[in-house]
Amino acid sequence: MTINKENTETSNFELIFETSPIGMFLLNEYSLVKKINNAALEFLNQNRKDALNKRFGNEIHCQGSTEDIQGCGFGLQCQSCKLQLAINSVLKTGQAITGVEYAKVLIHNGETRKYWFRASVTPIMISEKCNVVVALDNITDSKAVEDSTKKSETELLLSEEKQRVLYERYRSLIMNMPDSFTYNKVIYDEDGTPVDYEVLEINEAYEKTFNVSRAEIIGKRHSELFFGDDPEIFRQGMVEYGEVASTGVGLILPVYYSEWSERWFSMKLYSPEPSFFVSIITDMTKRIQVENELHLAKEKAEAVNRAKSEFLANMSHEIRTPINGIVGMIDLTLLKVINQEQRQNLEIAKACADSLLKIINDILDFSKIEAGKLVIEKIGFNMGDLLDSTIKTHSPLAMKKKLELKCDFSSSIPQTMQGDPNRLKQILNNLLNNALKFTEHGSVTLSVKELSIMDEMVEVMFAICDSGIGISEQDQEKLFRNFSQVDGSITRKYGGTGLGLAISKQLVQMMGGTITVESQKGKGSTFSFSLKFLLSEKLSYPTQDTFTPNHTTKPLRILIVEDDKVNLMVLTLMLKEKGHFIESASNGFEALSLHEKNVYDVIFMDIQMPIMDGIEATAKIREREGERRHTPIIALTAYALVGDREKFLSYGLDEYIPKPIKMCELSQLLEVVVNRGISAKKSGDESEQEVKISDSGKVLNLSYDVPLGVDRDVTLQEISRDIEEISRPLTYEDMNLIEEIAHKIKNNCNLIEADELKTLAFKIELAARRENQEQAIDYILSLKKEFEIYLFLEH
Repeated sequence: MTINKENTETSNFELIFETSPIGMFLLNEYSLVKKINNAALEFLNQNRKDALNKRFGNEIHCQGSTEDIQGCGFGLQCQSCKLQLAINSVLKTGQAITGVEYAKVLIHNGETRKYWFRASVTPIMISEKCNVVVALDNITDSKAVEDSTKKSETELLLSEEKQRVLYERYRSLIMNMPDSFTYNKVIYDEDGTPVDYEVLEINEAYEKTFNVSRAEIIGKRHSELFFGDDPEIFRQGMVEYGEVASTGVGLILPVYYSEWSERWFSMKLYSPEPSFFVSIITDMTKRIQVENELHLAKEKAEAVNRAKSEFLANMSHEIRTPINGIVGMIDLTLLKVINQEQRQNLEIAKACADSLLKIINDILDFSKIEAGKLVIEKIGFNMGDLLDSTIKTHSPLAMKKKLELKCDFSSSIPQTMQGDPNRLKQILNNLLNNALKFTEHGSVTLSVKELSIMDEMVEVMFAICDSGIGISEQDQEKLFRNFSQVDGSITRKYGGTGLGLAISKQLVQMMGGTITVESQKGKGSTFSFSLKFLLSEKLSYPTQDTFTPNHTTKPLRILIVEDDKVNLMVLTLMLKEKGHFIESASNGFEALSLHEKNVYDVIFMDIQMPIMDGIEATAKIREREGERRHTPIIALTAYALVGDREKFLSYGLDEYIPKPIKMCELSQLLEVVVNRGISAKKSGDESEQEVKISDSGKVLNLSYDVPLGVDRDVTLQEISRDIEEISRPLTYEDMNLIEEIAHKIKNNCNLIEADELKTLAFKIELAARRENQEQAIDYILSLKKEFEIYLFLEH
């Protein structure tokens, strides 16, 4: 009996279609699904009966098909759908379209997910009517540059008659696949071991990719075609091919490089019937080249960004260093007895230096925002205090220009809330400064009112209204642009960089708000923005510009480590003005030598120095002192980029003051650091006090007199609440709030003589102060455990 060759090919082709690892859909002239293979059913999680006679988009649960009651082809997204356009084109022209890559959002079980597909659309004539076959390959993982892990399992055996009918119809589909296709027969030895394979069929993509013809490949064995291959690699390959052909389990091979064709490929293997296997080979060369180029571009961009950050740091250092000398010497001279004209000249010079410093700060802030390095904090603050402080800052300028400066603060707004008070104050300062700058007569009003309050959130509207020069509607479009002012004459008359509004807008947006402007030329302007804040009962930000230190009663012995002679002279004169004794070193090596011979109350340490920098010198000092001694070290540097303070504290420094240094800030910081050291020493001494055991077995500290009127149960409850509360700031890394809560726990533990708990709280306080989050977490966990033991023993 002779089998018709055409029917044989048709049957084989139908088998390939049904067992293909990619989804196959047969659509009639109305775009209804008339046939679907197992791979597509598996992806859609449907049975064959429910899948038929639906429009293609409805079948695959396309989100766009839900936009119109008529379904696929009628929704808004359908008009631009690449696959829909391809299907319509093939039905109209009869020309196959391959390599259509597109993204679609599909809906499965009520959940949406974005998928990427590669599709081929091939025309098929059935009963003299044009139908199309859609081959749909899920390339979602490939688009995410990940190896696909999905295995294709197809083990259905169809009857020979059904196979013969389908083969011819779908042959063109395989021949037009964008990926290379080979159909192979495994050759076994007498023991049933796979030793070679014969190539039975290839497609046009294979011919083009490997630059061969069908005549050169069809009917040849692998050993004949690739006789130069490494025998071990060939043997391992045959093991894989034989396993696929015998078990029917698909296999996805990792991306490999072919020396024969000098390209990169990925390969999928599956078996349509025993002893046969199909390989689908995808050329990955261009994709890998693009990935390599993107990787190189990313490295270059990162290098440029690092260079930019270093440039900003260096520029900050180089500019702030001389400004520090200017401002410092002016401040020192103003302390002397001078005549009125001299004082006026110096005050003008200082105002110019302050203006220059503001310009530098604006540029640095703008660079931080551009680089994505500016961090928005979430800490507790008092809104009323912040507004009062802000208005006081601008009052001198308003009085000088004889303007009325008012603040209208709604009483319905909660006083205490959580957000970033520093950045809020920066925005208000920028807007108020502009309002006062461009107003010659009349008033400037800051109004703050509540827009809404819901659950633990309050939305607040801020508006700065002035009676100044105003802005035309045309010029308003230029606002909020980088380095832009509405008119060139504005810069000449009023000064400024044009960055204030741009920075304010970006800060407002980073805090989740919006900023708008209403203005008329010659009638004034109103800048408004709204922000949302969390309600809070705890304060961790001192909004008032007040300072009440516990003043040191004796002059301090201070070591200044500074290589710049002008800065050294300025800082020396400032500290001597306060009665302190000063010694100096020009680099870290000299500082180590002096520290070895002398004991200092405080060390001011510059960061950038020759021979040995401040970071290395600090590390060696901390190593030398160990745990029994701690000399406070204050970082003294012109760095002013985001994260600098935290970075310096992590190196073992106690505080950080950027240049230029103002005398009042220097005095305040010195008092804080010295008093902190005194408190720490007292706490350390207290932990070594003599103790005794009471009749009940309780540990008593003999040196402590418990204050009268202390309710022990209430204090324990408060400690318990604070211990629960102290873990929350860890989620947003608010080390200031952790330090504040730990300090409160320490004081309460002191009241009830819980010395072990007090010591742990003090360690948390120190770790938070040094921004050491890992250490703070360890001590917090220890504190919780010890507190549970303490309560157990108490009861």
